[in-house]
Amino acid sequence: MTLSLILLVLSITGSLLTYFLTGIYQDIAFLWLPFVLIIAYFVGLLLAQSFITFFIALFVNVKKEQKKPNPFFNFEIRNISQVFLKMCLIKVHVKGKELLPEKKKNNAFVAVTNHISNFDHLVTMQVFHRYKVVSISKPEMEKVPSIGGVQHKAGFITIDRDNAMRAMKAVRKSINFIKNDYASITIAPEGTRSKDGLLKEFHPMTFMIATNSKCPLVVVSIKNTDKVKKNFPFRITHVYVNIVKVFYPEDYENMSTKDLAQLSHDLIAKDLGQL
Repeated sequence: MTLSLILLVLSITGSLLTYFLTGIYQDIAFLWLPFVLIIAYFVGLLLAQSFITFFIALFVNVKKEQKKPNPFFNFEIRNISQVFLKMCLIKVHVKGKELLPEKKKNNAFVAVTNHISNFDHLVTMQVFHRYKVVSISKPEMEKVPSIGGVQHKAGFITIDRDNAMRAMKAVRKSINFIKNDYASITIAPEGTRSKDGLLKEFHPMTFMIATNSKCPLVVVSIKNTDKVKKNFPFRITHVYVNIVKVFYPEDYENMSTKDLAQLSHDLIAKDLGQL
């Protein structure tokens, strides 16, 4: 059950209790009131829930290593992402869901995507909301008050690509997350956002997470997240996500990480019409 559905059920319950227990239902002129109350309760509950989560996150020590995702914060970040996308008028269309690995114990995966906008992480959170999933992000994100704390407790892994030792540490931590079934991993192998929308070269180190943990590798293309800022708040942005291919260990066991990176790159480039 998603956060939105939980809040909606609570909002309807609160609205009906208010409507009937206060006796307002006796006045036919107020038949419209329950609908307004539902909206009011939903917004109020959402703000209260978000405030509590981010207030707690203010006191998180991001320098202390998070050995595995905190279930509460991981649930929160996945569901808050969905609500935030709706608030930003983003409609996500997903193709190829049937290709995704079965949701079961010891079946965590790595998902690689192109990176064209800061909204990409939120979109992947929605696409994989049924799974316990974390993203690999840049270290600067943990410095953002509250948001950094939420991400840290949710299990997000920071990677410093300018420091080989720290980058390898992040890779080893990701492998540990998958091998212990703590969470699946999403990462953009380009290493940075593409400002012109053109797919950049993929870093082979990223693919060590899959090859060393022997897990499914999900190749994903994302389109239109770079148009959100232009469209908001007057137009809906339709974002298209395609699960292009899922590789299983037996599919890549004889491939090098460099070859696997190039193959994944070309599959996404082709789907984006850039190959």
